[in-house]
Amino acid sequence: MFLKVLKYDLKWVFSLINLFYILALVFAILARLTSLIEDSFVFMIINKILSATSISMMVSAFVNVITRSWVRFKRNMYGDESYLSHTLPVSKNILYCSKTLTSVIAVFTTFVMLLVCILLCYYSENFIEGLKLIINSTAQSLDVSVGGFVSYFLLIIILEFIYILFSGYAGMIIGHRFNQSKMGMSVIFGFAIYMACQTVMVIVMFLGGLLFSKELLELFTSTNPQINAVKTIFVLGSILYFAFDVAIFFVGKYQLSKGVNVE
Repeated sequence: MFLKVLKYDLKWVFSLINLFYILALVFAILARLTSLIEDSFVFMIINKILSATSISMMVSAFVNVITRSWVRFKRNMYGDESYLSHTLPVSKNILYCSKTLTSVIAVFTTFVMLLVCILLCYYSENFIEGLKLIINSTAQSLDVSVGGFVSYFLLIIILEFIYILFSGYAGMIIGHRFNQSKMGMSVIFGFAIYMACQTVMVIVMFLGGLLFSKELLELFTSTNPQINAVKTIFVLGSILYFAFDVAIFFVGKYQLSKGVNVE
């Protein structure tokens, strides 16, 4: 039953996002084709416009992943579709896990599509060499492998998007426990959860710098911190974002187990 629910959630969320994927790919392919025409000022301008349009489509896709995931959650759990959802022979836990997994899949898929569009629009020997130079120099500065740097960088971005989505879910669950101003309270609690975790991250980094690493403390006391402090941020940031994602997931799951107050 979980897979059936997941299938319908994925279908609903991707029904619009797929349109952004298609448009982004079309513009990216056109940008690639126009880049093959050399020594033409007009086609150079057209290429820049097509490339920018493709990337903007993927930015819109990211925005829609977040908003449509939240809209799906609200409609299914508390809105017009909630009475049907809660009469299905599935638990609230299955509904919740399906919604959260759908958003994780959507974030990952959209990120992959963004990378594909970037490569289609900008791939060239100069682009690859420049990218390698930036990544290699940054990795050497941080004293990490290239694979490690890229992995941490991508991981933090994906975990950050999941963190935003889960904060919204938890905010809606808590906000809809009130009898009045449910959406307003949902926004307030979602934002409060997001800011609370950000505050915890700053406090952890400050205490870590105060107790264990003077280099990390330079982030708060200097405008030119050492490079090792940046390395620590990558590692600590990925750990904290993962911990926040897990914690917020279980907070939402626990609050949902107390019951659903539909509109």
